[in-house]
Amino acid sequence: MTRALACLALAACGGSAPPAQPAAPTPIDDGVTRCGPPAPPPARPPPPVKPAREPVPSFTAPRSDASAMPDVEGDLSPEVVSRVIRIHAEEVRACYLHLVARDPRIGATRVELAFTILGDGSIAGVEVSGELPALDVCVCERALAMRFAPFEGRASVRYPLLFTNGG
Repeated sequence: MTRALACLALAACGGSAPPAQPAAPTPIDDGVTRCGPPAPPPARPPPPVKPAREPVPSFTAPRSDASAMPDVEGDLSPEVVSRVIRIHAEEVRACYLHLVARDPRIGATRVELAFTILGDGSIAGVEVSGELPALDVCVCERALAMRFAPFEGRASVRYPLLFTNGG
């Protein structure tokens, strides 16, 4: 009888029972590939301060222009974001070239890349939407590898990518 009580006590204290496994997340089938940790919610904005000078209106260059700037909301300039994206451009293009090597019939394709840059320079909340899921996954992984210099605040980025087989 004491042995039975000891076994009950051991099981009740979690002595030999396996730990419960968390439920696997349910994938969302909305045509967007997501990878990496989700972006944390934005911090409460500081109280407004009267600018020392008039604000300069922002603009976005046409997307057909090879030197187009990304759409950036937050505490980094589009030029800084574009510079880091250009540094990783060949890695991202390798995703497309790898698919074309396997299937030369793949033509030009467009991908929309969106992510958040956190104050420590890391990337979170990457979303990639395009026509080729394998390309989306590869671009998502390459985007996670990008690193920015630490800065105060955060920035949300949207950047269209056009892949062509012509060089």
